[in-house]
Parts: sequence; C-alpha cells; structure tokens
Amino acid sequence: MGLENRERPMSRRLRWFQVRVHTDEGVYVGSLRLSGSRSALSELIDTGRHYLTLWDAAREDEPVKEGFVALHKAAIRLVEVVGSAEPRIPALEARP
Repeated sequence: MGLENRERPMSRRLRWFQVRVHTDEGVYVGSLRLSGSRSALSELIDTGRHYLTLWDAAREDEPVKEGFVALHKAAIRLVEVVGSAEPRIPALEARP
C-alpha cells in the first residue's frame, strides 16, 4: 500500500487557528498553522524559531491581506485565539 492511501497519523495532521497577534507595531489578524507533533499553540510559540508565520494575514487597521506575514517573536506581546480557520492560500490553490 502506498503512502498516498494511508491516512496521516493524528500527530501529523495540520490544525489551523484564527488568531489576533498584538505586536509593538500594531495588531495582526490571520491564520496560524499548528502541525507535526505539537499539540498546543504554546508549543509553537516556545520553539527556538525567531518568527511566527501568519497566513492570509492583515494588520487590523488595514484592508489589504497578504499571503503570509512573518512576525519576530521579540515584537509579539499577546496572541489571542479567536477561532478555528482554514486559510485561503493562493500559492497552494494554483497547484494542479
């Protein structure tokens, strides 16, 4: 049986959250992806990576959305989960 026929184990499934991230420069709203063996948003924030990536994101005071925004963790003051999400990612939609 090929890998394409197997269901991904629970630990490998992607989960998306709609979040509001308060930074030194303003508030951003977007989708955050939790993947792999991470079971909590705090595990993603506590990793050694310096940036948090938001997909389908925008500054709260601007109508323009970006495909993704990378926010340096040192500038983040608060992350609020406002719901679950499935972001619209144009680069992924273009794949055959």
